[in-house]
Amino acid sequence: MSRIKKSFAVILTMLGTTTLFAQTNNTGMYYYYLGEYPKAKEYLNKDLNANPSENYFYLGEVSFMEGNMQQAEDYYKKGLSSNPENIHNKIGINKLKLKTNAKEAGNVFESFIYDNKKNVDVMVAVGRAYLDNKMIPEAEKYISMAKAVNEKKPEIYILEGDLLVKGNDTKKFGDAAGRYEMATYFAPDYVLGDLKAAQIYEYISPSVAIEKLKSVIGKQPELIVAYDFLGKVYAQNGFYPQAIEIYETYFKLATYSTIDDIERYARSFYFTDQFAEAQKLVDEGLKKEPNHFVLNRYDMYIQAKMKNIDKGLASAQKFFSLRDTSGYIAQDYTMYASILKEAKRYDEAIIQYDKAIKKDADKTEYYAEAASAAREKKDYALAANYVKQMMKKKAALADSPDYEDDVVDINSLGYDYYSAGVNIAKNQPLAEQLMKNEKLISELLAAEANANIDSLRNNLNYFTKRYSLYYLHKADSVFDILIKRIPDSYSGYRFKALTQHAINPETEAGLAKPYYEKVVEIITSVDDPGKQNKRVLLEAYNYLGYYYYMKSDKPNTILYWNKVLEIDPENKNAKLVLDEMNK
Repeated sequence: MSRIKKSFAVILTMLGTTTLFAQTNNTGMYYYYLGEYPKAKEYLNKDLNANPSENYFYLGEVSFMEGNMQQAEDYYKKGLSSNPENIHNKIGINKLKLKTNAKEAGNVFESFIYDNKKNVDVMVAVGRAYLDNKMIPEAEKYISMAKAVNEKKPEIYILEGDLLVKGNDTKKFGDAAGRYEMATYFAPDYVLGDLKAAQIYEYISPSVAIEKLKSVIGKQPELIVAYDFLGKVYAQNGFYPQAIEIYETYFKLATYSTIDDIERYARSFYFTDQFAEAQKLVDEGLKKEPNHFVLNRYDMYIQAKMKNIDKGLASAQKFFSLRDTSGYIAQDYTMYASILKEAKRYDEAIIQYDKAIKKDADKTEYYAEAASAAREKKDYALAANYVKQMMKKKAALADSPDYEDDVVDINSLGYDYYSAGVNIAKNQPLAEQLMKNEKLISELLAAEANANIDSLRNNLNYFTKRYSLYYLHKADSVFDILIKRIPDSYSGYRFKALTQHAINPETEAGLAKPYYEKVVEIITSVDDPGKQNKRVLLEAYNYLGYYYYMKSDKPNTILYWNKVLEIDPENKNAKLVLDEMNK
């Protein structure tokens, strides 16, 4: 079911009854009309002594809508006890009889109408009684009767809008909004029309809902329900700074709030990076409901953002204990992974990234984050695997025969392969772990026919050498691609040089020489190479200087070591070699 369809289903249950009393600032009454029954009951009971007849009636209506008919009857009777002549509570009691004896109840309603021939409120109330009992033709009859008496009464259009919604035909919801707007048209200060219309527009045009709710606040600046509703719409639609401003007023005015109010307020602070304020609200909400799923989620997220490792680990443990796997989203796993990463528990972090990728394989940033964790672990081959998966996914999502891999991704892939090759000898624990990986052993055997399987499994030095060459050759191939893609950049040539030198570290072999010469050519073609490029140039000059020194080529040796001194005047190696050359 789509979000909008789900939201319309909510509207069906939330749209309350039409007004039976003159419009007041009765907070419970407004909450009832908007279907916020827990809040309605809270405020109606709190203000019971102010207007017992009216409040008992609305408490009865709440009970009716919740399906508690006995309780509804009790409240209607209490309303009559406080005011025996109150027609609204009489209508409420007779409304219950429609379920058991519709004919008799209908006769009673006719008598009410006879005694109140010009009273539109009574006609609308009787129409509402039929509508709440799903007796649509009868409800329409009383709407027509009310219009015949005074078609400008706003209550008529509230009832008519509710009738259109009650039919469960979403195509008519726009018409329902039109009826609610008619109520406001005929009575501009009648804010229920705007509130009801905003309920419709909340899901189909939030900006319209926002304007209507702002209009309500302009007319009734102390109306709690308007701030509550507007804060919700802002938060649900990502207008978090505005939500914070409105909720600040709401929480000052309100004497009662729900856990959902606290969650939306906390969410607004979280998404504006005000984590300390968000944490206060999360803590407040968790005191009321310790296992609230979303608040526990935000608790973990906040700890992750603030890098509170110990609290984050505890929060994550609590959050993931609340359910099996249902309800968790990919970001839950990446947030947990970021905490584990800060705790240097890289293997566990990578497991969480894998869960995120499984949950939402199209989010390419998850592959990048997993690669980053693998690099922190110094498992560069694993990082390269995630980069390769990311590149494959990007190509699939592009779905174009003209798609080309991003050069940044190509560079990352090559760099990770290169790093895997040159770092494995320095990482004995990882090497010992990888020696137990039969899939990897098979890959190494396939890459080199003469490789010895027993040595790969049992000889650490033999394994690291074969592993190193395997990934260095992979890197070499990737840097060939990078050079082809960006021939005017030194990046591919530089890493090709580094890789070739790593494959054969003997400088006099000169495998890196043509690539470092290309690096020099590209960097020196600009007037000001910049600080970073000068460091790369220094690297190239060092290699070329050593190469010519090993070849006993004195002129070129002097040439390149002097170039080293131009960049680094205190370079000890350059001074030593040049002193030797000048003897």
